[in-house]
Amino acid sequence: MSLEAGVSLATKQLCLIISLFLASSLCKAEDEPMIIYFGGAGASQSQMNCWEQGAEKITKFKNYSFKGIAYPLGASEKQDSALNKGADLFNAVANVINRNPKRKFILIGHSSGATLANKAAELVKDSAQIELYNLDGFVPSKELQKKVKTTCVHAINRNLGTKSINANSVSGVCGTDRQYIDYQCKTEWCLHYSLINKSTPPNLNIDTAKRDGYLGCETNLDWLESPAIPGAEKKVRTSD
Repeated sequence: MSLEAGVSLATKQLCLIISLFLASSLCKAEDEPMIIYFGGAGASQSQMNCWEQGAEKITKFKNYSFKGIAYPLGASEKQDSALNKGADLFNAVANVINRNPKRKFILIGHSSGATLANKAAELVKDSAQIELYNLDGFVPSKELQKKVKTTCVHAINRNLGTKSINANSVSGVCGTDRQYIDYQCKTEWCLHYSLINKSTPPNLNIDTAKRDGYLGCETNLDWLESPAIPGAEKKVRTSD
């Protein structure tokens, strides 16, 4: 990578951090809840903008503000890499929360992005301010779960018996487990991305996931109301 390209990428990440602070300070009301979403490996800022735009269209969350955090530049899918490259990001998020003690925040981490959401949650001074949602990603520690209300979510197509890629590792390990039921997805990768996007292509695969996972910008927050396992029978996405 050239020096010029490196500076450009670093500048973009710095601008993201600054925009997060602005999003907090320029909110509609001091007590307006905020949802902060950490995208998984490869998630770009344009995809995060797409996620924000989709979230803002959901009527039931009209009193919330949203911020999508792109995956750290140059980080791999491994936790150590994410924490090393994403330190500025999770520190910025924690600082925003700590400087706004009257606000409620929901931290969401998808896939590898859950590592950053978990770390940000660890740095929050008042755990009562936040809720933590793990979407088919790295599970928060038991110590963190004792402090913060934590929910792990995976997806399943019950007709096919197919589950999202990390379903087995996130099931039964959080204070609350939730299951998003999607009858349109035909692959585990589609189910993995269906947790964040209702327009995920049904045949999404490992080669197309990072590129096409956010197509359509139809942000999914339905699992915030899904019943806890067992008994998660609500059909939330079906094929025509």
